[in-house]
Amino acid sequence: MNWLGDSLDGTLARYRKIERPDFGYFLDHSCDLISQTFIFVGLGLSPYFTLFSALLALSMYLLMTSFTYLKVLILKTHHLSYYGMGATELRLLLIAWPLFALWYGPSMIDARFMGARCIDITIFILSSLVFTAFMWKVWSDVRRFRPILDK
Repeated sequence: MNWLGDSLDGTLARYRKIERPDFGYFLDHSCDLISQTFIFVGLGLSPYFTLFSALLALSMYLLMTSFTYLKVLILKTHHLSYYGMGATELRLLLIAWPLFALWYGPSMIDARFMGARCIDITIFILSSLVFTAFMWKVWSDVRRFRPILDK
């Protein structure tokens, strides 16, 4: 439902000829941040995830979101995805995970490797990859846009 409403609000405003681009941008993205926070925390409080993993994944989502908003402010470009992963793909993963976990059962969350939960190790590795990709993207964008930003 959130996805549908998020996708249609701007279209409806344009159809009704009541667009307010700056206010709409602010409101839309503020609501996105709030809803994603609730979704990740809710997932972390469920029996099919851990709060540690959910908060780590949320921090990576907020990191990439902040990067996107900085690029909008500085470069006037809004990238919807990085390395093939965007909000839509994230939402699909957030939809698929509980269905998979429900099918597999809560024993998956209790699986351990060297004392740590496998899911926490997996999310930590994935988050490390996201953080590395973020650092690479910042570095490459700084090199590419430095002449533009120095003006």
